[in-house]
Amino acid sequence: VAKWKGMSDQETNKQHILKNIKELRKKGFLRHGEIKDFLVRHLLSPDNNISRAAGRTIIEEVLGSENSPLRLKALAILKDKNLIQFNPPSPYYGQIDLHSHDCHSDGYQTPTALILEAYEKGLAGIAITNHNQPSFDNEAEEAAKILPLTYFRGSENTVRLTDQANSPSIHVVQLFTRQLSPEEWKETMLLYFQSRSNKRDRIEGTDIDLHTLSALDPEELKNYMEWQRLMMVKNQALESMRNYNQKYGNRWKLSIEEDDLEYAKRGDIFETYTVVVAIWKKYGSEFLRGIKLEDNGPRKKILKMNDIYEFMLRGEVMSSANHILYPTLDEIALGATMWGSRIILPHPNELSKNVFTEVLERLALVKVEEDGVIKHYVNACIGLEYYTHKIKGAFKEKLKSYIEWLNDQHPVYKRYPLLLLPGSDSHGKFLPDRPLGFKGDYPEARDEYSRKVIAAINQKPKELSEKEQEEIQDDYQNWRKSRHVYHK
Repeated sequence: VAKWKGMSDQETNKQHILKNIKELRKKGFLRHGEIKDFLVRHLLSPDNNISRAAGRTIIEEVLGSENSPLRLKALAILKDKNLIQFNPPSPYYGQIDLHSHDCHSDGYQTPTALILEAYEKGLAGIAITNHNQPSFDNEAEEAAKILPLTYFRGSENTVRLTDQANSPSIHVVQLFTRQLSPEEWKETMLLYFQSRSNKRDRIEGTDIDLHTLSALDPEELKNYMEWQRLMMVKNQALESMRNYNQKYGNRWKLSIEEDDLEYAKRGDIFETYTVVVAIWKKYGSEFLRGIKLEDNGPRKKILKMNDIYEFMLRGEVMSSANHILYPTLDEIALGATMWGSRIILPHPNELSKNVFTEVLERLALVKVEEDGVIKHYVNACIGLEYYTHKIKGAFKEKLKSYIEWLNDQHPVYKRYPLLLLPGSDSHGKFLPDRPLGFKGDYPEARDEYSRKVIAAINQKPKELSEKEQEEIQDDYQNWRKSRHVYHK
């Protein structure tokens, strides 16, 4: 019996199909083969409404690297059918966002879905900067070519300030103007590991043998290191789950298991934020009914998913950030001079004043020894996040004032100024308070500003001539005095 009166059987069938697709899209986390077959069949429907709904569901909710070609195919079909449109005016038009995360890190969206959102919002460019990943995945780049949209490969790296095991850590964003060849990547990895090998030719804190790595061909080395990274991320997630269960789960009868993580993951493996998603999927309704947790302090309500991370897991995550395999700040700077990557300091509001100033000072002038000769490079760090959802009010004004002072007084930055850069730190549905783009928090002359930012990204770090080195070194004498007065 038709559910909708007055409709033909064909119209009724269309409504049923659209309803089923809508329910699948709402449910999300789709991997099952029969569901994919259903969506692909209707992606090719002559009815544009059905085709659009199926295509969007594939792009947004069919997960797994093995389905990357399917997501790209859906995007191309929707584009060819003119079912993807940007409708100006948009408050985001012409903006660039240099800090975002997809489902292969701790973001919600697939790479194709994130690129599509940027395009539909009218952004001029986007960088996807997943945590501690060398950006091997090409899905986002291919999606950007289909639309088209300017895209930058990137990574948000956990970086230790020194090579000591208990060193404080920070995050830095790296942007790559080109993809390293397998041979270049192998050279980078071997240089990195040589600095960590002990007298037994093993990497400190690991079972990785340097001679074995050297013997691998570049593709084998890439696959091996990606496997090592995935295992590290997975083990950190399992450790977070065990700590959560011990601290909260058993006590409050809110425990989770590894199967819950499998169900909650958005990427190919589960990582720390998957623990948050699993807890919320399993117990979100109970939290919203008013459960209050306590951790040697005041009882606190969990009102949204990210409260679980901030209140229950953040400390556990930060405690694992000093892993021996994370690079040091100096190694990141060295990589920038070798391969032309660009360094950005994200969310400076999360750093202490001392760490913030130390990082900018150390990135100003990068010294590299080549064949016994010390070379000096500048412009490895192009700036810091300023147009972002995280920085507001008085701190924003103080930060701008300080960077303007650096660009006026610092021996390096007055010659190669730091830029105030855009980065939303978008995670999609997981963090709805950090949407992609910035609306009004962006320079008014946005086209000119966006071109300036793109030019800075495409400009490689500069090796100083002997004359330039002498001039900068002379200025450093006065700089140390003026810096002391400013900070006082």
